[in-house]
Amino acid sequence: MQPLTGKELEYIVDSMSNEDLLVKQCVSAGVQAQTPGAKDFCKELVGKHQQHYQTLLQLLQQHTSIAPTDLQQANQMQGNQQQHTGQMNTSAQMNNVNGGHGTSYQQMGIKDIQQAISQSTMGSQQSFNQTQIVSSSILKDEDLLYTILADLKRTSREYTTAATESNCSVVRNTFENLLQDSLKMQGQLYQFMSQQGMYNTSSPAVESQIAQQITQYSQTQQQTDQLVQQHLFS
Repeated sequence: MQPLTGKELEYIVDSMSNEDLLVKQCVSAGVQAQTPGAKDFCKELVGKHQQHYQTLLQLLQQHTSIAPTDLQQANQMQGNQQQHTGQMNTSAQMNNVNGGHGTSYQQMGIKDIQQAISQSTMGSQQSFNQTQIVSSSILKDEDLLYTILADLKRTSREYTTAATESNCSVVRNTFENLLQDSLKMQGQLYQFMSQQGMYNTSSPAVESQIAQQITQYSQTQQQTDQLVQQHLFS
């Protein structure tokens, strides 16, 4: 397991904020929803998002023991890693590889991680111990559930980005697992809303539209195959 980078720490704490918000949204929807089955479904979602939050918190705690204690040690660890892998890149090159963030490869110190853990623990206690969240609402059940559905889509996109930009394999695997679980929840919520008539899908694509796309992209495939043959196998 490798020490957290600054970018990984940011993705983890942002993800915890997302999960905390989803917990509150699900509680609010469960309290107010009148649709049969909605309350139990939201209660199930609350439990899953709490598990996600705890998984991310444990991920931070696991990295505390291997985090550098100060900036000097962080820089030394970074230099040792570069020497070991033979990648003696300049800071400008590292910026380009990682989206322009100058501190993306900097190892996070133990104080940074401890601060993140402290903030996240306080946030979870405030969220999970609330006994009443929104006493009344003008939103219909479909609006309450659609808000959760939209945030599940957004969270899934952010987990995808976080996974692709993770340096530590443990962090990447965690994000990948959370992504798959979030996609599963999104699909289940969509099915529930669809069955209740709360979500209108677009009209089916007609045969002529599909045939047109097949023709167009078959031609594209042929052109690409020709390009490959000319430049790689000629």
